[in-house]
Amino acid sequence: MQKAMFLWKGILNCSDECLISTFLPIIFKKEGLRKRSSKLLEELGENNIYLNLLNPLQGGYMKKVVLVFTFFMFVVISVAYAGEKAPLGAGNVTLKVNYINFTDDVIGNSDVDTGVYVGIEGFGEIADSLYLGGEIGYAYSKGSVEVYFNDVDTKLTFVPVEVNLKYAVKAGSNFVLDAGAGASYNYVKEKAASSSDTASASDWLLGGQLFFDANYTMDKFFAGINGKYQITEDFKDASYDYSNWRVGGQVGFMF
Repeated sequence: MQKAMFLWKGILNCSDECLISTFLPIIFKKEGLRKRSSKLLEELGENNIYLNLLNPLQGGYMKKVVLVFTFFMFVVISVAYAGEKAPLGAGNVTLKVNYINFTDDVIGNSDVDTGVYVGIEGFGEIADSLYLGGEIGYAYSKGSVEVYFNDVDTKLTFVPVEVNLKYAVKAGSNFVLDAGAGASYNYVKEKAASSSDTASASDWLLGGQLFFDANYTMDKFFAGINGKYQITEDFKDASYDYSNWRVGGQVGFMF
């Protein structure tokens, strides 16, 4: 208790910058400090994702409407313009390795906004040049924030599960371009740990994405680049999200 009170006094005297860390919820868990922390959290606002473990704010849901509308419009346009037959075979499987960047400043303040993403996707042709499929991936990021001479390790796990529709066209004898959109359900886990305690939270977030691919084909194999922009709803009882963009390379085969 004395150690917790000592740290609390130090935090009250430090700047806003040193307060925007994941060490706050760990300290606030100590007996007798929860009430005193509420007022401070209101004054600070949401400067760090882990403040929301103890100070939840209501998130908006207008993004869901945008996601559904975008996906619907892409389906309509893709069906209307599909014409060329099987530029990526009757089906295809792709392994991709990407750089991922989460765009919300709140996540950046926790030093977990960038990382490596690995995903696998599969598509089957449902109409001329029109493919329906899905993707599942994994991204892990970790960082560190120093608050009042205490190191706090931050960790983020992100697992998107996507259903996508894309339209592909040949751009030459061995080049294929495609673009698409889809909906997703994304698992997120946040974790913060000091030398004496830990705090964590997880959630499943609805999302939607737009993407493109450019591939060079070699018989039944292909390799190329890809990019994607994904938006998600807010983390539970909070006002930040896990929208992100990704760019990287890929290899795959057609069948």
